[in-house]
Amino acid sequence: MGTRIGWASALSAIAVVSTWCARTFCWREASRLAGGRCSARFSLTGRLWRRKLWARLGFKRAAVFVARKPAVTHLIPRFGDRPIRTIERADIVTLLDALGTHPARRRAAYSYLRHFFQWALERDLVDHNPCLAIRSPRLAASRDRVLTDDEIRALWQADSVFAHINFLSLLTAQRRGSIGQMRRDQIDFAARLWSIPAAGMKSGRAHDVPLSDLAIAELSAIPALSGPYVFGVGSDGWKPYGGASNGMDGLRTQLYGKDWRETGQGDWRTHDLRRTAVTLAQREGCSIEEIRALTQHRIPGVIGVYARHAYTQEKREVVNAIARRVLLILPVPTETGSS
Repeated sequence: MGTRIGWASALSAIAVVSTWCARTFCWREASRLAGGRCSARFSLTGRLWRRKLWARLGFKRAAVFVARKPAVTHLIPRFGDRPIRTIERADIVTLLDALGTHPARRRAAYSYLRHFFQWALERDLVDHNPCLAIRSPRLAASRDRVLTDDEIRALWQADSVFAHINFLSLLTAQRRGSIGQMRRDQIDFAARLWSIPAAGMKSGRAHDVPLSDLAIAELSAIPALSGPYVFGVGSDGWKPYGGASNGMDGLRTQLYGKDWRETGQGDWRTHDLRRTAVTLAQREGCSIEEIRALTQHRIPGVIGVYARHAYTQEKREVVNAIARRVLLILPVPTETGSS
């Protein structure tokens, strides 16, 4: 009896030491300390994937979320519970073939898997990278979809949380994910400024976004929740917005009816709103440099290393230009009681 209790205690101690080693990315040492008993556990693909992301991206919440999305959707459900050494080329080809009708997802899955296995190979977690013998999928065609004036009017008239998020994406040219994480304490209504922390940006860099009068009016119309998040539905503002896929389906149903899939209406995506915002700003005469500052796209080449102008006033002119163009599209309110 005592021997069995001592063995159980030893296993518990080994598990604690192995967990600590895994968190510091010492995979080989963890396996050695556990006497091989925990090596299969720590070689599970899902666990290794998360450790790779955290190590590479420095725990930046937004970047981790974006980088892990293809894994959560396609890779982890298929490979997450399997030891990494058991995944072969045929398994990856089967996964990529299943994504044949979605070229962008197919290429993203291949890219993530190839880098992941290379990372594992460098740490002796696998003997080879099975992706190197697979031809890289073709690039997906770039989207050029811009919302029409009728679609912008319909979005403005829609009444849902996701409609507000999308309309603000149009007015600010910011990503849906950043808006979904918006907090009340990030908004300075007097200065008409939204200060996004680095954790809320895909780039991992803090970003100040000027707000037009139209954007301020849109935010002021949204009821304040108990928690800090502006769009924290379902949690009374204590969690950021989630469920974009269901939100988009609900918005399309509201705008185009239950048969929107059959009719082909509402084929625009949330990211098309940023393209639409940029296009509207161009129509108002804004320069590419000013628009680039608002969307926080890096300046390519060596010059981008030296260019450090914040474009504070220029960004405000861009959002005001977008608002002016949108106001020309929206229906003109009629005054009641006029003769």
